[in-house]
Amino acid sequence: MNPTQAPPVVLTIEDDSAIRLSIASYLEDHDYTVLEAEDGEQGLALFREQRPDLVLTDLRMPGISGLDVLESITEAYPDTPVIVVSGMGEIKDVVKTLKLGAWDYILKPIQDMKILLHAVQKALERARLIEENASYQKHLEEQVQKRTRELTAANKTILLSEKKYREIFENIQDVYFETDIGGTILEISPSVVNISRYGREELIGKPLTDLYEVKDGEEELILRLLGEEKVTDYEVALTDKAQVLRHCSITAVLTRDPSASGEKIIGSMHDITDRLEAAEKIRRMNVELEKRVEERTRDLYTANKALKESLENLKITQKQLIESEKMAALGSLVAGVAHEISTPVGIGVTEASFLEDESNKFAEIFNAGTLKRSDLEKYFKIATEISSSILKNLSKAGELITSFKQVAVEQSIEKRRVFPLHDFINEILLSLSSKLKRTHHRIVVDCAGDLTLDSYPGAFSQVITNLVMNSLLHGFEGIDEGEITFRLAMEEEKVLFLYRDNGLGMEKKHVKKIFEPFFTTKRGSGGTGLGMHIVYNLVTRTLGGTISCTSTPGEYTAFRIELPLTPESNPDRGEDPSVQPAE
Repeated sequence: MNPTQAPPVVLTIEDDSAIRLSIASYLEDHDYTVLEAEDGEQGLALFREQRPDLVLTDLRMPGISGLDVLESITEAYPDTPVIVVSGMGEIKDVVKTLKLGAWDYILKPIQDMKILLHAVQKALERARLIEENASYQKHLEEQVQKRTRELTAANKTILLSEKKYREIFENIQDVYFETDIGGTILEISPSVVNISRYGREELIGKPLTDLYEVKDGEEELILRLLGEEKVTDYEVALTDKAQVLRHCSITAVLTRDPSASGEKIIGSMHDITDRLEAAEKIRRMNVELEKRVEERTRDLYTANKALKESLENLKITQKQLIESEKMAALGSLVAGVAHEISTPVGIGVTEASFLEDESNKFAEIFNAGTLKRSDLEKYFKIATEISSSILKNLSKAGELITSFKQVAVEQSIEKRRVFPLHDFINEILLSLSSKLKRTHHRIVVDCAGDLTLDSYPGAFSQVITNLVMNSLLHGFEGIDEGEITFRLAMEEEKVLFLYRDNGLGMEKKHVKKIFEPFFTTKRGSGGTGLGMHIVYNLVTRTLGGTISCTSTPGEYTAFRIELPLTPESNPDRGEDPSVQPAE
């Protein structure tokens, strides 16, 4: 027994417990696994559950007899060995059990257990041989079927290949030919008629050289093949049956014929007449094209020179217009400063004049010697109130001047520094209060107090100013109460700045052009069309960010600005970029 294999399982069906125990003990001592059943019913149940390798059964048992057990097992599993162990030695019982499929018959009492062991070993070996033989037969049948399928498929492939080859041979546009070593045509495709007007039958058996003339200085094809064994693109001149000249290219190889002892030449002939004519036509066209290119190059050089001069003039004009726009913005700022400061300063002057009059009256009473305690208290009260009011208005004027000064300095000096966005935006809005206070528009600034930017505040101030003025002039035209929203937040190491007004909005065609220089819908009302172009240049060049615009007519206009926390140190990065606003 192979020590690596599991021990065989033997089912013993015996109603005599002593015999059953002795058989089980003996077989277990010889490395068999033994299942025990005391009657036929229990034995069949164990067989169905465990499927043992061999069954030992008595004949005479209560209930289901050994013959019934034998018949049930052999009908369902004829390859499972069943050995009858019985005390009935009549020949008819032996014959009956063997006819029902018993593999052996052993008489009880068993005088020598070696007889039982030998019968078990012989039955198991026979079962193994039967199983191996069945497996081998099955494998052999599978191999025969597989090989039959392969041969059938191969035969089918050969037939298809032969059919395909015949179809290709008969319908190929190029001419396929075979010749012997002397150049006599053995086979040639029917397509030869297309380039020579000779039929296939007219050419078989004739020299291949009858079809063409060798070019001057060109070695004959057959001689070249004998030396090189393969020739490609061998050009020949062919005069067809109607005496029309055709140009052909031959590719051929020298090969051994597997069905004969000699060698042969196989090759193809391709008509290149049209290709050569087209090449000549292209050559003539190229010569003509080169002449036209030279003429066009001279014209383009002259036109390009004129365009360069026009572009330089345009740049100068654009620069002057941008400076004019900046001066106009500065003038607006000065007007706002004068208007805002005039109120607190005027109140301060009026109250100072009133205090001067009261002081003169108090001095007259004091000099006349008629000063009373009530006069002194009255003067002190007036002086205190007026002084407080003057100080309050002058402080307000001082705050306005400081704010205006900061904005003006930031707009005129491009010096990079760290500044808090929330406070800085409010300072800019304060400088624009002369424009905003005439309206009922609402301003919302949604920005964290600790959000800062290390950049150019002057450029940022100009961006805010131009956006607000754009909303006032265009977005809120004819609208008394609108809303402007500033939302700034940190997003992936950048400051995301969303500006939005709920004004008139714009059509899609205007959104596409909003950052273009000189584009305005207020041309007749004094608009220059440079405000948003300046915003684009400041954001993309000075602040190093990006800007895009979206809008829906009748609903809103919004700008999305992304700014790096720290832009490049040089605020001027070359020429104006191409305007490509996001839709």
